[in-house]
Amino acid sequence: MIAIYAGFRNMLRVWPVLLVSGGAFALTQYVTSNYISYALTDVLSSLVSLILTIAFLRIWKPAPDERFAVDAGRLAETRGTVPAAQGWIPWIVVSVVVIVWTVANIFMIGDTKIAWPGLDKAVYITLYNQPYGAIWDFQPRGTGTFVIPPFGILWSALFLHERVSLVMLEGCALVLVGTALATGAIRQLPFSERRKLMR
Repeated sequence: MIAIYAGFRNMLRVWPVLLVSGGAFALTQYVTSNYISYALTDVLSSLVSLILTIAFLRIWKPAPDERFAVDAGRLAETRGTVPAAQGWIPWIVVSVVVIVWTVANIFMIGDTKIAWPGLDKAVYITLYNQPYGAIWDFQPRGTGTFVIPPFGILWSALFLHERVSLVMLEGCALVLVGTALATGAIRQLPFSERRKLMR
């Protein structure tokens, strides 16, 4: 991607940082997927790669290229009162939630494996010398299913400075209940009780 953006010659000028960034990402992916948890592969890889890349760039400074120069005079402009560190909050919160959600196996609650009709065991794979298992792994409590509505409220409060109102919380609760009903998370409730929740 750097070669497409800046050209192959310019890519060679920054190859050390590309090696650190890509190497850290690849190595963390290998270690995480083989020895920790495959579900955390992308989260931990991006985290380690970002930290090592920032640390490396504090030591190694590439030669500046005038074609990609930034107007330093605009750095003093004040464009808002939000601290720069606050920009890291969404990424940190999402990373922590995904890690906790995975390590605590919350996503496995209610996990159901459903054989796909007409396809499961219907195709024989000669390479593996066994029939193809077409299994749909239905995870009603998948990481993204229940965290999006609360994070929507969190982002609006942090970055848009919106006041968290009762209406917002009611809407969030309605979406969560609807998601729980659709995914079967509360399907054990009697129909009369489910109607009360949807009112």
